[in-house]
Amino acid sequence: MLAFYITVGVLAALLFVFLLVRVIWNIRLNNYQKKSGIERSRVNRYQFRANVVSMTLLLLVGVLSVVGGASTFNKTRPVALKFTAITQDGVTYENARSFSSQEELEKIFAQIQNNNKTDYRNNLDEIMFSPDAPKDSHNAAPEAGEPDSTSSTQDKPNIADTYNQVDGVSESDIAKVHEIGKYLLYAPMDFRDRIFKVPLNEMGNHIGEFEALILENTSIHNMILYKDRLIVFGYERVYYEGSGQGTDASADMVEPMPYIYRRPYRYEAKYIIIDTNNLQILKTEKLNGYIRDVRLTEGVLYLFVNEYLRFDENGKLLPMDFESLYYFKGENNSTSIARIYSVDLKDNNFTTKKIGFIGENQTIYMGNGMIVLTNYKWKQTGQMWFEFYNTTQVIAVSYDKDGNMAYIGSQEVEGYLRDQYFLDVYEGMIRVVTTFGKNRTNHLYILKPMGNVDTLKIIGHLTEGLGKPGEDVKSVTFTPEYAKVVTFLQTDPLYTIDITDPANPIIVDAIEEPGFSQVLFTWDDPKHTIGIGFMADLDGRVIGIKVSAYTDSSQKPYTIEFLYDEWSMHSDVMYNPRENLLIDRANGTFGFIVHHSFMKQDQDGVYSYHYAKNILMFKVDFNSQDKLVLNIEMLEIFKNMQAFDFEKLVIVNGTMHILSAKKDLTWDLVNNRLNEPLNFYRNEIQ
Repeated sequence: MLAFYITVGVLAALLFVFLLVRVIWNIRLNNYQKKSGIERSRVNRYQFRANVVSMTLLLLVGVLSVVGGASTFNKTRPVALKFTAITQDGVTYENARSFSSQEELEKIFAQIQNNNKTDYRNNLDEIMFSPDAPKDSHNAAPEAGEPDSTSSTQDKPNIADTYNQVDGVSESDIAKVHEIGKYLLYAPMDFRDRIFKVPLNEMGNHIGEFEALILENTSIHNMILYKDRLIVFGYERVYYEGSGQGTDASADMVEPMPYIYRRPYRYEAKYIIIDTNNLQILKTEKLNGYIRDVRLTEGVLYLFVNEYLRFDENGKLLPMDFESLYYFKGENNSTSIARIYSVDLKDNNFTTKKIGFIGENQTIYMGNGMIVLTNYKWKQTGQMWFEFYNTTQVIAVSYDKDGNMAYIGSQEVEGYLRDQYFLDVYEGMIRVVTTFGKNRTNHLYILKPMGNVDTLKIIGHLTEGLGKPGEDVKSVTFTPEYAKVVTFLQTDPLYTIDITDPANPIIVDAIEEPGFSQVLFTWDDPKHTIGIGFMADLDGRVIGIKVSAYTDSSQKPYTIEFLYDEWSMHSDVMYNPRENLLIDRANGTFGFIVHHSFMKQDQDGVYSYHYAKNILMFKVDFNSQDKLVLNIEMLEIFKNMQAFDFEKLVIVNGTMHILSAKKDLTWDLVNNRLNEPLNFYRNEIQ
């Protein structure tokens, strides 16, 4: 920025000198004309005034350039955090280390705050989450998951509720089905304060009954189920005492009061553990911060929380738990804390362990014995005209079946990740796809923990040929052998990258078609891929929704299209496949809800605009000529149905549940027809 101010100042000075010479020449000419009795011309007078005005403006620009340059020059440069590497239990920590005392924590945070130049203060009287201190687990090794000895030995039903990224690792959702299909649990987003429990029969259909639990003063966001224990995640509204005009009311937490007085409040994150047998609350725990995400594996719940810094009235950092809290050397630190809590649900005491890192987490992957966190930051190049690009810090943490966690290492890579599906772990190696790197480049990195040092070594890297100029990555899916990557600007190249040799990833295939896939997932074979995305014309303008089945470039993708001109639909599956993508592999089907608007003619011949929801359900068979078959009958039934605001699809055995706050409407998958709905009435347990 300093170079910019210097350049502007020099140009302004040169122009000022040029105009000054012209003004002096005009003055001398004016004196000569007066002595000679020559009348001054109108053009001469105009030029003189214009030169004076221009000199005044240039003088102002010069002053502003000096002021701006001085402020930039005197601005405190960010200082990279440094520390001496330490060796602990045979591991050398070069990139990160944990705090050893409250004094060290305060010193480091003061330096981070100075680098970030923030005046943020959070001294809210929130209830701190203080779980039991974990044992030292610096060298906890990832262990392969073992089957839970308490699992039922009977044949499990066919259940499709949440689209989980990794087998054996459950993710949160607004509806969950018990592992043996006894009941369905559903938290409608229209209410956000209640949970419906719907008993199911052998076919997976409801039996005409339900129970409801209302959680007072709780806004439910999602939930997760382990056997007969339901864990609900949400926020509680807490009102401030008094007028709320003091300094304890953070501006981003207080509801605006434009016309009438409203009592200020804030939201506190919490989780609630419920016994689903009697809908009784077993435990409620509040958190300092907000819940970024959750995972569940082998009976252990993992909460990913972005915590707040807390200060007293004088701006001094309040005492906080610094055990197993790491900070990084360099400039990757921020004033946020990414904390991971593990809660053992197999233990009636809900034993809790923790680990944390300075920095705000953006993306989470968990599976195969490893947790991967990422956070990204902007960087700039150039001196006069800045160009920005992203880098991403990748942090690896091991975990075991008892919830022990240990920091493994970190690495900074170029570009950033759009979502969790840009990450994968296989055979102890982290595969990462990034986009929007320097000069708008895309990258595939393969990282491997070093073991004796906390560095994730880049053992494989591919950027050449990964996307045409200006294209960024839209979607990614991984198999053990391949990475499938979609980039887009005007067309949709779907790249297949062979990663069987981690040190030498190679693009082995590319399929081009108009539009792009926003969601990718593998079907029954590593070479069989399903894509859900957008149609586009040759100029890259989106014109509809498409669903495609891909093999390789030797075969044209099999695509079903829904033009906006005809269907005018969109779907939340594009941005949140976890809750909105339904995959029933046992029956070879998948589907999702779409928002649909259309013109409808009444009895008098008058057309009117209608809005409704519909379901796109597809049968998949890569061995058939028609690889995708749309369930037209279902589509037409819901198209002609009155407005029905359903929000979640769940399959249990031969029944699909179409859930809304008003009813559980079920579809008989065997006979392809609707069943009698279950209407939700106010029959709550308080």
